[in-house]
Amino acid sequence: MGIEELANKGIATIGDLEKSKKQTEKTIIIVGIGRGGTSLISGTLAHLGLFTGKRSISPVFEDIKLSKVMENRDFQSVRQIIDDYNRHPIWAFKRPSIINYLKKMHPLWRNPIYLFIFKDIASIAIRNNISMKFDVLSCLKSAQADYQKIIDFIGKQEVNGLILSYEKLIANKEAFVDTLVNIIAQESISKEKRKKALEFITPNSKEYLEKSRITKTHGIIDHISPAEVRGWVKFLHNQESPEVELFINGSPVSRIHADHFRPDILVKKLHPTGKCGFIFRLEVGQQLSRRDTIQVRAVDDIHDLPFGKQAANQRSSLPRANGKIRWRRIGYKSP
Repeated sequence: MGIEELANKGIATIGDLEKSKKQTEKTIIIVGIGRGGTSLISGTLAHLGLFTGKRSISPVFEDIKLSKVMENRDFQSVRQIIDDYNRHPIWAFKRPSIINYLKKMHPLWRNPIYLFIFKDIASIAIRNNISMKFDVLSCLKSAQADYQKIIDFIGKQEVNGLILSYEKLIANKEAFVDTLVNIIAQESISKEKRKKALEFITPNSKEYLEKSRITKTHGIIDHISPAEVRGWVKFLHNQESPEVELFINGSPVSRIHADHFRPDILVKKLHPTGKCGFIFRLEVGQQLSRRDTIQVRAVDDIHDLPFGKQAANQRSSLPRANGKIRWRRIGYKSP
């Protein structure tokens, strides 16, 4: 045994994995908690060429169709979908909520190979705080309780598979990918697929961070005049009215809620109520000029709202500045 074999690569075998691997038909079940690395596993398998569900797409690679009927406890439909998916000799399923249905689902899988992924709970709690605005302590308690469900299942049920460490997999991704290739079947995985899987394994994927945050908004600045900046904005993942902030030349000037009724947005079906508009009115002596830098951003979002075509034209038509304008905060309320 060489010293390199003593290195912890974050991969441990449980049950009779060798027996399951030898079978030509198998189902790979990815088990972990929300924000706990399940997308990393599912995405890697997808890049290796495995079917991960009809509606499984980047960046989370989650089977919405099967997940929905499972969470509705419609196990007749669950069986029908699994029977349909079993036309694939090997396929994978991922949904963090499966931790609540592990015992019920276990007999329904064909030759299941479980991939149990564990991640630092502080990392999970902090990610939920950043992306979802959840309380860190509550998230720590929730993560601990959810992991206990997985540990209890492993302890009470005879299962075959792997226990995986998210942090170690990121640091040893070649060993991880080779382990998955070995489970699937070495001869069916091309060098190109293996290369794509390795390239996919990236900590803090920008696509995942962007699409998985609750603060993501959609909207536009559609009118600018010397005394007003107007537009609309909505959250993509909830129906609350965002707070929006106006910045002039990089300085915060005003903050308001985007809850002004916009009938045009309602008619276009861009918002369910149309109450998503905002109007920033500037005081006399504080009017905008074409030299001013104008930004509007939803509070807690990371991107400025884009300018619509009309607003962009209006911006270039603003009057020239007469002397240096000293901006001050107007109606600004501290968060």
